[in-house]
Amino acid sequence: MTDALQELFPGTSAYDAPRKHWAEGRHLIEHGDQKALEEQIAKRFSTPEALAEFAPDMEVSVYGFRDPARDEGSAAATQDVQDLYTFPPTTISDAVPLYRAGHTIICWKMLEHLPEALRRSTGILEAIGLPHQPIAARGLADPWNSAWPFVLSLVYTPAGVGSGLGMHYDRFDSVVVHLRGHKRWRVGRHPFLEFPLYNEELAARLDFPPSIPRLATHSDFVTDLEEIDMRAGSVLLLPRGIYHTTLADDEASLSLGYHFALPTWSHVLLAALERRLTREPWMRTTPFGAFGLAGPTDEARQEMAAAAERALEALADPRSLLDDDLLGNLASHHQAAFQVEPDAGARLLTAEPPVVVDYGGRGIDVELPAEAAPLCRWMLGEAPEWFDFEEALKAAEGQLSPRAVWNLLQECEEAGVLRRSWGTPGR
Repeated sequence: MTDALQELFPGTSAYDAPRKHWAEGRHLIEHGDQKALEEQIAKRFSTPEALAEFAPDMEVSVYGFRDPARDEGSAAATQDVQDLYTFPPTTISDAVPLYRAGHTIICWKMLEHLPEALRRSTGILEAIGLPHQPIAARGLADPWNSAWPFVLSLVYTPAGVGSGLGMHYDRFDSVVVHLRGHKRWRVGRHPFLEFPLYNEELAARLDFPPSIPRLATHSDFVTDLEEIDMRAGSVLLLPRGIYHTTLADDEASLSLGYHFALPTWSHVLLAALERRLTREPWMRTTPFGAFGLAGPTDEARQEMAAAAERALEALADPRSLLDDDLLGNLASHHQAAFQVEPDAGARLLTAEPPVVVDYGGRGIDVELPAEAAPLCRWMLGEAPEWFDFEEALKAAEGQLSPRAVWNLLQECEEAGVLRRSWGTPGR
């Protein structure tokens, strides 16, 4: 079965190049036929005027030249790249005249209107084995919204623009599908920059020692740029931290971008470790005396040593961190499978409302929401040996929201009524 990455990169996927390049932080370009899904979007919104007719008040970003004289850079990374100015946020209706005057428009707000693009985005994440619905992503920052770890962009660049966007790198990973016209890209890596977590602007404002060298924010050090001619059907993988700029040709262009805010191994480990450590009440206490003006107190040093010892104990069992704490903390709806425990019928009553008897062996009975009754009856009487979230959501008969269904499944797992597995055993 062909996955989303294979559909976008059919040629290079034969030797798994998209995944390898992404994992190594290297860009990848593949030219080929137009992609049917993205082409349908392009037909609907081929111009800013078409977008304005669909949603006249849609907020967009506009980029233009800071210097009317259009002075050009001279360094390797900035040659022929003009200094750009970011306009204040405006609507697509107000941005159309700016586009006609030679400025670039980017729309970031279309994902909720394009379910096919949403499916493509989640398909890309499933293809690389990453969650597409972070339900309880403690420790992870989601820069866009709480529903999805990705956004969609439509980029309209008018004809005759010397520079579409200035030389920069992004804090997110992107897959760009070119739809209309031609656009030249310059893409390259910085000798002092690998897998950055923030961009030049944020690095300049940080008050604490950065995790990347300050010189990594100087684009003058970027050399050996590859020039890429994007045309209809071209797809570009641009991992986080790759410097790039665009140089439009004499015809207007349109591209669609899928942009992902993905967790790093550092985020993953810290989030799993936090979940494990905060189970213990003592680890949730306040570290009094640890940050005094005269330095940590002796008591604080002793407690810090004890806390570090508990962290080492957790790290000594990485499999449990992965299976229990990591997946239990960061996994998505689509990754979970549930099985009813053998004695669940005696412990989960289908009264109105349902009650869990001896919740988790704690000797207490816990009442569930009355709206949960259809789902509980289904779990005890009709559910297959293993069922997933979508099946449970359907069994709820519209009485519970998706989040409420997910929370109820987690609660039943905690109570010992359900067994949870990550993946689809027996399916």
